[in-house]
Amino acid sequence: MSASKIKTENRVIFFDNLRYLFVMFVILEHSSNAYKNLMWWPVADKDTSIIAEWVSAFSDAFAMPLLFYIAGYFAIPTIKKLKKAEPFADPAL
Repeated sequence: MSASKIKTENRVIFFDNLRYLFVMFVILEHSSNAYKNLMWWPVADKDTSIIAEWVSAFSDAFAMPLLFYIAGYFAIPTIKKLKKAEPFADPAL
């Protein structure tokens, strides 16, 4: 069963939007790493920023765990639904 054939009428748009918001936090965190005092980050600016520190701290403390929780919450029902339809259609599963 392809992704286009999966019914989307039962989707909760709130969770989709929340996931997109947290993905933006991940992008902001990776962008802010250049302005933190990280020796291991490949691109680093000599000027550091306290805003970058706070963005990264928020993302590490709240956004990343919630993003994993949301993804995990919907992963198992999706895998079960796909395996009932075509058990060997996707070798990644």
